[in-house]
Amino acid sequence: MTTATRRAEVVTADERFGEQFREYLEDLDYDVQVRRQVGPTVLLGVDIIVYHVSPDAARAERRSRARPQSSAVAGAPRYWLDAVHQLSERAPETPILVAVPAGGDEADKALDSGATDVIDSTVTPKIFRRRIQMLEAYANASSPRTPSAGSPAALRKGTYARRSGPGVLNVPLPELRNGRSGRIDARLVADYLGVSLRQLADAMQLPYGRVHKTPDAARLQDAIAPIARILELADAAFGTREAVLMWLNRPLHELENDSPLSVMLAGEAGAVETLLENARAGIPG
Repeated sequence: MTTATRRAEVVTADERFGEQFREYLEDLDYDVQVRRQVGPTVLLGVDIIVYHVSPDAARAERRSRARPQSSAVAGAPRYWLDAVHQLSERAPETPILVAVPAGGDEADKALDSGATDVIDSTVTPKIFRRRIQMLEAYANASSPRTPSAGSPAALRKGTYARRSGPGVLNVPLPELRNGRSGRIDARLVADYLGVSLRQLADAMQLPYGRVHKTPDAARLQDAIAPIARILELADAAFGTREAVLMWLNRPLHELENDSPLSVMLAGEAGAVETLLENARAGIPG
């Protein structure tokens, strides 16, 4: 029997969900503690936090917006948004997964309040496992001193954080762009993916000669943009090229057990882009 070496904390007032998430996490070899509410102590040695938002808690928070706001009591958050924010402040490097009721705007609010990722409260064990694995990848890819865009600290600043500065002033993955023209360069993209330029040209359904002659041509940009977008999203999630390539070459159930890279090379980059955009938005795959 494997001894759990990682710690997880589940915060929920619903005993049923507490036991459900405990079971899911223990299957992933976590030592799990379930709390009814956020305690006053600083979290130490916790590898992941799962916070459950009940329908009653969601309604209470929505009603609170129609009333004058009172001062929060230190150490005792009144509403779930305050609790998530408090957790992110106390444990800025710990991934926080928030389970929200379906159909509302709680997912967006959770991300804005400090959550690393969100799931539907009725999540299946398979999807829950995949989300935990993604959060583990975020944490493993981050630097303890300078968080990358894929680290929990960076991700909490938005759904996916940019590497630095406002989005309009940022160039994601500049290594994919030609130094002279500033446009996406097919040769650089192929090198990043570890494939031949001919394979990439076939994936874009463009003549190899044209791509080979001017790999950063303006007329190639529409065709190569979805592939570059996939790499930007994956880099934001995983933080390093090594981690991105590991994910790209891993068969996924959501892609009928094909790898993202094989789907991209088959000319279906849109399917992989949609998968990543959905993960970014907290929509189950």
